[in-house]
Amino acid sequence: MQRFSATENFAVAIASGLGYLMASESAMALARFKLALLRIRSLRLDMLAALWECPILAGLQRLHGLERYERAALVQQKRALRFRDGGSIADLGA
Repeated sequence: MQRFSATENFAVAIASGLGYLMASESAMALARFKLALLRIRSLRLDMLAALWECPILAGLQRLHGLERYERAALVQQKRALRFRDGGSIADLGA
């Protein structure tokens, strides 16, 4: 029995949930970017909880800096979706 990574499992779920065939390459890219967003958002929640307990300026600045990574992940996700809808592999930039 072949074992798949969480990203591969997520890519299969994304491709099957869309209701039509999707290239495994673009499904993997979309899964990577979705998982990155989930990790960033989870980290943000942890950081907010820490700030609630001990509000310090450095924590607030790190939280603000995290926004840059979230925006980048959102852009990559949009590119992966555009590729799925007929863009080129160069659009993914991954």
